[in-house]
Amino acid sequence: MIFDSPSLIELRKKPELYLGCRSLVRLRPFIAGLRESESAKSRIASDKFFTGFTHWLVELYSFPSAVYGWEKIISADSMDDRDAYDRFWKLYDEYRSQLMDE
Repeated sequence: MIFDSPSLIELRKKPELYLGCRSLVRLRPFIAGLRESESAKSRIASDKFFTGFTHWLVELYSFPSAVYGWEKIISADSMDDRDAYDRFWKLYDEYRSQLMDE
């Protein structure tokens, strides 16, 4: 699944190498590419993860709708793109931890 992807783990360690800078705007298409490269079974699991993540963010931030997607929700509450990138990983970890506890 995407959240255990070695590519995502490496990107997290060295975002400048893969994205050029710490940027949520650049991270989104990278993740989309990783999801596209997965097998159909894994893609369903990662789609479920990110759909759940988006709905969780809607609840967390009392956002009006999930239609905007996780990138827009996080960006709306961030000072700039770099802050949004850092916030993504914090929220990603928090959401993933909740899933593991269930």
